[in-house]
Amino acid sequence: MEVFLLWHVRHARNLDDSVDHVDADGELACDDEEGDDLKLLGVCSSERRARERIERAGAAWFR
Repeated sequence: MEVFLLWHVRHARNLDDSVDHVDADGELACDDEEGDDLKLLGVCSSERRARERIERAGAAWFR
């Protein structure tokens, strides 16, 4: 069974006030030990339901 895990990530700021969203390979960078805030929004059984959940979370910018 395929499921869709939806996470909200609030990235911590670096000392120079920048924010690292991705690593050198272009993959999502998140590390709660470094101060990033991770929240599981939900586990959905279809892409349609995942997109509906994203909309309910107020993330209309997701495409």
